[in-house]
Amino acid sequence: MLSLKYLQENKEEAIKALSIKNFDATQIIDQVIELDEKRKSAQAILDNTQAEMNSLSKEIGMLFKSGKVEEANSAKAKTVELKENISQLNIEMNASIADFIVTLVRTDDKENSGSLSLIVVPTDAKGLSIGPAEKKMGLQGSPTHAVVYEGVHVTKDMLVGELGKGLQYTLATLDGGRIGIGALSVGLAQAALDEALKYAKERKTFGKPISNYQAIQWMLADAETQISAARLMVYKAADLKENGLPYSKEAAMAKLFATEMAEKVCRDAIQIHGGYGYS
Repeated sequence: MLSLKYLQENKEEAIKALSIKNFDATQIIDQVIELDEKRKSAQAILDNTQAEMNSLSKEIGMLFKSGKVEEANSAKAKTVELKENISQLNIEMNASIADFIVTLVRTDDKENSGSLSLIVVPTDAKGLSIGPAEKKMGLQGSPTHAVVYEGVHVTKDMLVGELGKGLQYTLATLDGGRIGIGALSVGLAQAALDEALKYAKERKTFGKPISNYQAIQWMLADAETQISAARLMVYKAADLKENGLPYSKEAAMAKLFATEMAEKVCRDAIQIHGGYGYS
């Protein structure tokens, strides 16, 4: 793999190395270098803005201590303006089909859990841009996008819940999300098992279906056992949540077991399908 540093220092050699018949790598290499320069420029702006904010924060503290409240408030307004100008890149699911994005932001300079809040940002807000959907092997029904916030203006009425409780709300949401991921994993594994079982009954070697071979039977039996266990763990966590009981531990356990189980079941299903498994 050619590094970016190599491309910059040995551009002509890189073009020759990457170019093949009817394909000229010049444009691609130029784009890569240009994108890196833009990234460095944006990072420099971000670093300078952050340094200015840190300096202003110290100045504000000193002004308040000396009783210069009006000057301190003026400097504080400057920090808010600087914060709005700092770009943030996030990876969001379903961004292209959503009307609003619930965004976790820092609303206090303190470095603790009380400095984060949730705000609702309309997807058509000025300064918010949504990139094209990422290419994924699965979960096609839930598109994933890079979302950039650049100078997005927000108001107090966009706040979700209480100020400073954003992290707590997020963690509580993640608990419920773990049940969803566990359920997705069970469904994924079940579909893989169904296809593997169907193929194993159809595919014949030496005159009989491969489902008659013990090695294949072991894979299918293990898959059925693990899927059943994962399904019960997900059901238990969901039942606790539905009845208003503590479920954080059970949700985490269900997600852990179900996701690892789904990976193994799908891998074995690929093996059962042989050459068809990956193609």
